[in-house]
Amino acid sequence: MKLDLVERRTLYPVIIISFFVFLFLSLDLGMRIFFLSLIVYFFTLFSLCTYWANEWHPERKFIIGFLVSFLHTFIFMVGSLIGLVLSQITLKFFPPLIDYFREVFRF
Repeated sequence: MKLDLVERRTLYPVIIISFFVFLFLSLDLGMRIFFLSLIVYFFTLFSLCTYWANEWHPERKFIIGFLVSFLHTFIFMVGSLIGLVLSQITLKFFPPLIDYFREVFRF
């Protein structure tokens, strides 16, 4: 399976951004930011896909928009999960970073 352009441009930045979000912020705040960005991403992509599908398949635009948005949102979730796992591994192997980040970033 080969990722298309939108999936490639989604997966790599999401891994990097979620790595830093989960590295610097608490897990609770990181998950809130993750779910908020996931909802915004899904609805933005859904509106773009239904607009695109309206030109060629106006009778199926919502189905096409939902399925494409669902697939790309799943790719977004996988990228965030990879970033979460990488940040937790980093914090596990470098315990002094936890105390440093707690002092520097207080929310």
